[in-house]
Amino acid sequence: MDKEAIGLLEDTVGEARLVDTGLEALKTYEKKAPSFSPERRRFLKYCAGLVGAGVLSIGPVKKSEAFLNIFQKRDWKAHLMSQDLIRGPNLLIVNGRPNDSQNHLFNPVSTGMMAVDYEVSVGTPIVSQNNGRFRQKKADYMGGNELYLLHRNDGGIFGTGYAHLDSIIINKQSGLLDLSKFIAFSGDSGYFNTKGEQQPPHLHFELYRRDSKLRPIKPGLDAFNYGIDGGRPVYWDTKTEIGPFPLDSKQIYIERLIDNMQERVKKTDIDAQTKNELLKRRNPEDLRNYLEKEVLQKHQGKNGEISYKYLPGHFMYSLMLEVFAYTSKQPFIAMLPFPHPMLLDFYKKENPNVSF
Repeated sequence: MDKEAIGLLEDTVGEARLVDTGLEALKTYEKKAPSFSPERRRFLKYCAGLVGAGVLSIGPVKKSEAFLNIFQKRDWKAHLMSQDLIRGPNLLIVNGRPNDSQNHLFNPVSTGMMAVDYEVSVGTPIVSQNNGRFRQKKADYMGGNELYLLHRNDGGIFGTGYAHLDSIIINKQSGLLDLSKFIAFSGDSGYFNTKGEQQPPHLHFELYRRDSKLRPIKPGLDAFNYGIDGGRPVYWDTKTEIGPFPLDSKQIYIERLIDNMQERVKKTDIDAQTKNELLKRRNPEDLRNYLEKEVLQKHQGKNGEISYKYLPGHFMYSLMLEVFAYTSKQPFIAMLPFPHPMLLDFYKKENPNVSF
């Protein structure tokens, strides 16, 4: 913990004369705190308040977890930063329900229900999964406020759908949408059943393919496996072009990238060993595999903690996105539908008229 955070904790816990037991109880929650400083201090101060009230040092663990969940979910930035910093928020699983996320993923294709439910708080900004255009928006009893976009890619035309939204901020006059523009805010609109039970806060996302006549075909494409090279979607880095790239041009793009690698790494602050590893990989598949290992997998640091080496905004992360986009055989790549909280300055400039 940083010195300021420790001071906040010790002052609050000390006033309650719970220093010995309180600070010990906080060790678990310190690891869950957001990593960027303002939200981290606010989160830890809140935890210290719970310790001072005896919530974290006495009673069952589930009681303190409930308080922490309330805190994290009332602020979308804190909630996203408490989740996976590259792969995004957890899936919403509501056991025993007929239309929960697990049911979405494993339903037969013919039902059209294969989708993804991300567990996010009401008011989380939503961005498009790829460059596209507005198709329609509607209000539905079950789906609540729904938004649909169209995306033209080298594999044809794809559609994406977003449901249970709190509000939608684009329309048919919005023109071309790229990954930098907010399109809606997540919510809990719609009902779970005919009894009027409201949906829990989450974003329902679905992906489907269309033929030349814009008729849905195979509406159950597994949205969760249309991320980077057939994996789970990741955050966009605000810089890298994701596509579409003509299939016959991808080879040219990746060869050009490898040929210019030496010039590109000169401008970065990455260490000499990493530069050498990049420069010696002249084969696109070898380069992709190396970046997957370095960027998309967690590593154990010198302090023993396991975490990602590079986050969105770093050169290595951007390079990973670029290489995967050039080498993927997928006709469509879906990025995470949320802005990364550490890159909010960029999104504020790109969305000057949106309050969030």
